[in-house]
Amino acid sequence: MLFVLHRPTTTKNLIELEDIAEEKAMKYGDSFLECIKEFCSERDWPTDKLSASSSVSRESCQVFVTCFSNSC
Repeated sequence: MLFVLHRPTTTKNLIELEDIAEEKAMKYGDSFLECIKEFCSERDWPTDKLSASSSVSRESCQVFVTCFSNSC
C-alpha cells in the first residue's frame, strides 16, 4: 500500500517509507523503482508523493499491485 500512496522513484524516497529497511531498499530498490516509474508513466500518475493524505481507491490499489506483480 505504501508504494501505491507514495509511488517513490528514488532510493532516498523509498528509504523514507515506513517499514522499508535501508538495506532492503539498497539491495532490491532499483527493481521496484523501475516498475513504479514505468507503471506511473504509462498511466500519467504523479510520483514521489511525500504525503499519504490523498485517498486511493481500492481499484487503483488492485491495478497497481497486479501490474507490479506481473512486471517484476
